[in-house]
Amino acid sequence: MTDDRSSYLIHARDVRYRYGEGDISQYVLKGADLSVRSGEFVILAGPSGSGKSTFLSLIGALRKGQEGYIEVASHDLLNCHEHEMRDIRRKIGFVFQQHNLLNFLTASQNVEMVLEMFNGRFDEQHRKEKAREVLEKVGLGKQVDYYPRQLSVGQKQRVAIARSLVHQPKIILADEPTASLDGKTGVQVVEMLHHMVKTQGCGALVVTHDNRIFDYADRILHIEDGVIMAG
Repeated sequence: MTDDRSSYLIHARDVRYRYGEGDISQYVLKGADLSVRSGEFVILAGPSGSGKSTFLSLIGALRKGQEGYIEVASHDLLNCHEHEMRDIRRKIGFVFQQHNLLNFLTASQNVEMVLEMFNGRFDEQHRKEKAREVLEKVGLGKQVDYYPRQLSVGQKQRVAIARSLVHQPKIILADEPTASLDGKTGVQVVEMLHHMVKTQGCGALVVTHDNRIFDYADRILHIEDGVIMAG
């Protein structure tokens, strides 16, 4: 397999990140390395406080990096301006432990909202069609007009996945996506993410400590004390 950097969707080297200033500063990342290619489903596992969520937020351009090198979808994250950070976020689909749906919107409207924010060229009818299409793909074709209060926890997470995928991101970042789900539902959610990666050619980085889903990974990496190691 080539090590040509252009083949990576995510390429991070010697990433260091600290909280606090001066004598009270503390490094949570201490030289982390990681890469993800198109079509790869990569799991990053580690205990609480190991730095995995901080690392994911840096990859997702949710916080500004401090030291090292991070390239995401051909963008240098440590040397880009805020408007570039917004462009990078448009290429990423986020899936979090909490679904964070808006309770006053239907499942379809929650998904449509992403297209309205990220892709102004779609008119209302096109947004609705795209939302219904992706909801059908995650098994919610009959629940497109349901409000979150009418959905189970697993169905809400499926809506969140549909929302993360509707704008056809190059990269999926998932932070403990199965933590609030029972075993069967958790596996179904990961199967969906895995299927999307393999059929759409995007890449996924999933932060988890749930070893029930490890079998779906192309690679399993472990982070401990701010350093990433192969599994």
